Amino acid sequence: MAGADLTAVKAALHEHFTGKTLVDIFFKGDKAICPIMASMEVAADTGEGFGRKLITPIVYGTGESIGADLTKVQAKAAGSSIGASALYTRWEQDPVTVSATAQWARDAMDAAIGKSSGETFKVMSTEMEAKILGTRNRWAFHAVGDGTGALGTILAVGANYIQVGTDVINRFRRGMDISAVATPGTGSCRVAAGGSAQEHLGVLGTDPNTGYVYVDADPRSTGSSRSAWVATDLVFNYMDRAAGSLTYVLPTGLKGWLPGPTVVDSSAFNGVTRDGIHELAGLTYDCAGLDPELAFQRALGVLFTQGGIKADALYCSAYDYEAFVAGKDRSKIVQVVLGGKYQIGFDGMYVSSLAGNVPVIPDAFLPAGEFYAGPWNDTKVKPRLVYVGDLVQIDNKDGLDFRLVAGSAAYQMQLYSRGNIAFPAPGRFVRGYGLTIS
Repeated sequence: MAGADLTAVKAALHEHFTGKTLVDIFFKGDKAICPIMASMEVAADTGEGFGRKLITPIVYGTGESIGADLTKVQAKAAGSSIGASALYTRWEQDPVTVSATAQWARDAMDAAIGKSSGETFKVMSTEMEAKILGTRNRWAFHAVGDGTGALGTILAVGANYIQVGTDVINRFRRGMDISAVATPGTGSCRVAAGGSAQEHLGVLGTDPNTGYVYVDADPRSTGSSRSAWVATDLVFNYMDRAAGSLTYVLPTGLKGWLPGPTVVDSSAFNGVTRDGIHELAGLTYDCAGLDPELAFQRALGVLFTQGGIKADALYCSAYDYEAFVAGKDRSKIVQVVLGGKYQIGFDGMYVSSLAGNVPVIPDAFLPAGEFYAGPWNDTKVKPRLVYVGDLVQIDNKDGLDFRLVAGSAAYQMQLYSRGNIAFPAPGRFVRGYGLTIS
């Protein structure tokens, strides 16, 4: 009898979604990979933290037992003050789990199984790859965030929509469930009817031109003890925040790693207090009132004068990039190959700076007004995605690859990616902020 050999199909799926093939899918499964994500190193956890902590040793200073007076130099080195030796510490991060569920209708599975093993593999792998790419997109979003998971700020609210900035509208997708909160980290999510359960609205669609996110209920309603969504609320992916909990653990992206030396850490950040230490908190530059080109040059100048650091790329939002290249000779746009896991090329245009000509490259997930520059091709200092186990894993430690959904004629597979974004040397990068374009 013709049909699929499910044992062979499962074996083929396991072979296809492990190791190098999986990383290929993650980075090259489609053309939507973002430059910042593409430039990152991707590395398996060393196991030093036994999967519970991701350990990144760092050296952030040479020490200051150096000078013309040998007696003083020796005394400094023999002492216990800061700078007696090179400045060592280490980041200790909690790994974060990004989960995804692949699902197939039983009728679709029966139809594929009835045809052949190849057709069954195709049906199943298509759904799995979609979830892997969706997981990749979540990591790409988190890569530029501050660790709170905020998708954007509500600008206006209507009967069937909320409005966010057009620079962040690409973070919203049809079918996404979203929640709102007044203050990230300390504020409760808006509550649903009854005044207790966490509120969430379903996204029906978006308008990239206006920033409208159309939702399945009136976000302004206060009926049955609901709390209304209002302008200035922050919007989150409902799947990222546990119901009834103010605490959450999400990957820490560039904004969280580069707050600047004015940061005041209320508690240790990944095991280290960074207050007043730009080597640990990164460099920043306030670009208010500057046009993009001058803002880029000034920020690159800060980086260069703090130790001769030469950036090899600057990443900005698509909106700021358009303002930067406006009026320029677009024939001078070149393809820049990034030195991440894969040598992937992106279009960019150079800006002249103290560090030489630096390519400016737009990244779809960066919000307007913010950009990052540094030595992205230096594998010792640039950010990296560190994962535990495999980059994306099938959660089958109980021996079950597939589970019949209770009360439903469908099957599910649980997938997850566990890790975090580590940054060995934030002090060698600069974050520009406050850039506005008219």
